Amino acid sequence: MRPKSVLAAVLCLSLLLSIPLAGSIFAADCIHSYETTVLKATCLNKEQIQYTCRLCGDSYTVPADEPVLPDSCYVLMESTKKDGQLTVTATMENNPGIHSMRMNFHYNPEALRPVSRINGDVWTDRECWTSTPPTGNPFPYTAQYSSITEDNTKNGLICTLVFDILDDTADYGFKVTLDKKPFIDHDSNIINVAIINIVGKSELGNHEYEQRTVPPTCTEAGSVNSVCIHCGDTALLETLPPAGHQWVLTEEIVSPTFEDTGVALYTCKDCNDTKEEILPALEHWRKGDLNNILIF
Repeated sequence: MRPKSVLAAVLCLSLLLSIPLAGSIFAADCIHSYETTVLKATCLNKEQIQYTCRLCGDSYTVPADEPVLPDSCYVLMESTKKDGQLTVTATMENNPGIHSMRMNFHYNPEALRPVSRINGDVWTDRECWTSTPPTGNPFPYTAQYSSITEDNTKNGLICTLVFDILDDTADYGFKVTLDKKPFIDHDSNIINVAIINIVGKSELGNHEYEQRTVPPTCTEAGSVNSVCIHCGDTALLETLPPAGHQWVLTEEIVSPTFEDTGVALYTCKDCNDTKEEILPALEHWRKGDLNNILIF
C-alpha cells in the first residue's frame, strides 16, 4: 500500500472511532430538557411521574405524591397500608418554637373508618386537649405545652391515626385544615406552618381487566375469563364444554372378509389421538336382496 493510502486509511479510522466518543461526551454533558409523563396507578404500582430528556433520552421516574419539603416549618402527613388498615402519621419538622397547635383531619367515610389515635413524642397525652379516638369527621386535634419553659422546638411524631380500609381502590380523601390560630409560639405569635399531605389517594389503582378465552380441547373443558393485564388476577366468566373428538378413517388395518371381522384405524383431526374399531365381517348377498335395491 502506498504511503498516501496508509495515511488516508488511518484518518478514516480515527474519524470513525471519534464519532461514538463524541456522542458519549454529548450525552454526559447534556443540558437536560425534561418532559413529563404521568404513569397512572395500576393494581401493582402507585401513580408515578416519568421525566425524559428530549435531547439525550435520559429518563427516571418518581412517585407522583413525592413531596417538595420546604426549609421552613412543616407538618408531613404520610400513610402506610398493611392488613386492611391505613396508618397515617403527622410529623413536625423545622419547628421554630411552637407552643400550641390546632388541626382538623378530614377523610372519606366511604373509604376509611377511624380506629384509633396515638400521640407521638412532640406532645404528651396530658398536653393534648383531644384525647378521645377519632370518631368525628373532621376529627380535631389540639395540643399545647403545659409550661412555656418546656422545649417547644422539638421535632418528630405528632400523632398516629389508624383507619380500617373499607374500599381499597377509593380516594381516601384525607386532608388537613387549620383553625384561625393553628400554630402559636409562647409569645402568642402565629407561626406559618406548611401542611404537606400525601395521603389523598389510595396507594394503588384499580385492576384493568380484559376478556381472554381458553379454548376447550377434545377432552378438557375451556373457559372465558376476565384477566387483569397487570397482575393476572382472574375471574371465571363461563365454562366451555369439551369439544369432543372429530374422528376420520385413517386406514383399514385388517380388511374384513366373509369369515372374519376387520380392524380400522381412526385419527382425530384436531388432536391426532387415535383409536381402533372392529369392522363387521362381510355379508353374502342373496338373489332376492337385489330386488330391494331402489334405483333412482
